Amino acid sequence: MNIQIRHTIKGAWALVKGSKRAFFTTFIAMALLQAALVCIQEEISLLGDKSNLSSPLITILMLLITSPLSAGFAMIGLKRARGESVKWKSGLVYFKKILPLFSAYFISMMAMWLGVIVILFVFFHLSQSFIMPHLLNAGFAARFSVLVIFALIGLLALSAINTLFSFNPLLILDEKKRFLQAVSKSIKLAWAHFKKLYGLVIILLCLNILGAIPFGLGLIWTIPLTYISIGLAYEKIRVKAPTL
Repeated sequence: MNIQIRHTIKGAWALVKGSKRAFFTTFIAMALLQAALVCIQEEISLLGDKSNLSSPLITILMLLITSPLSAGFAMIGLKRARGESVKWKSGLVYFKKILPLFSAYFISMMAMWLGVIVILFVFFHLSQSFIMPHLLNAGFAARFSVLVIFALIGLLALSAINTLFSFNPLLILDEKKRFLQAVSKSIKLAWAHFKKLYGLVIILLCLNILGAIPFGLGLIWTIPLTYISIGLAYEKIRVKAPTL
């Protein structure tokens, strides 16, 4: 069964109703935890931390405690994709799987950072060899256009990496996979349907950007739409996929 992007988004939109409260509660919980960690980081800075270790440690700690909530978003989406009802606390019940979820998200984050490093290296190399010599006498508009184009290429590349890991939490929580098994199977499932799944991810990303423009109010609808769409895609791919 192939992923039909239009039908997937249309089907997800029909399922958004009845899920917004669960998504909103999970979002608020995540925002409060992140705000608390930011405050802790600021306090450490005020106390004169000179080791420069607080920022990466806070980043890892933030990923650790928010991993179950991020997975909660995914599971709410999957439950709605299956036509199940969700309660306001449906995204808050996965802390017992915090370690495998954190491990899977950590691998994803490292892949994203590696992607950023590669993109920056390529941009630096191209700038030194090809781009900058032609832009030395160019105007601001030309230079800005090059930066925008490269930023878009980088965003598309990072979205591609994110696509490969999009099923990690679902495989851990729904299929009870170990985190390395989940990462491996997510890559295999996503790669087998990469073109359509990547297109779906890009469209959902654009919808979330548009949803964030009116003071973020549109995210009330686009965030549920995103995770339910991924849940529908997961269901379609999982049914067709051989045992991995």
